[in-house]
Amino acid sequence: MKKRLLAGLACLGIVLSLFCAGTALAGDPAKASSTDAVAKAQKLVEKGNKLDDKGDAAGAVKAYAQAIKLDSKNFEAHFNLGFVQLKSGRNDEAEKSLTRAAALAPADAETRKLLGIAYIKQGKKAEAIEAWKKSLSLDAKQPDVEKFIQMNEEK
Repeated sequence: MKKRLLAGLACLGIVLSLFCAGTALAGDPAKASSTDAVAKAQKLVEKGNKLDDKGDAAGAVKAYAQAIKLDSKNFEAHFNLGFVQLKSGRNDEAEKSLTRAAALAPADAETRKLLGIAYIKQGKKAEAIEAWKKSLSLDAKQPDVEKFIQMNEEK
């Protein structure tokens, strides 16, 4: 999954940040604590990914929610939480999670695509079409999104 590759890169970035800033953090417990929370949140995201891969949606939701409590700006936690909620038919919750993810990563086309699906599953056709058009504006090579728009604009 594209998001897991990004998670790996984000984790690498965290490790490099810790390595480079290690001496600076030693004198500031607040910064060290914040960095620890981000690292713990990322581990919870990885746990959620593994649980989702095993089909444990409830466990994955719990892990992602815990990650968000530790790091409310963790895009991957919000995105993956929304994705699992969407797969579980919890469309209103998925909408909220994916809306937060979209705010954290406004240029992510996949988030807008899934947000459109959450909207359409709730009967929010205009919002769905708007989200899909935004997704296409971010990544024009999405024939499935083009088809979603066509199918829903015709009706």
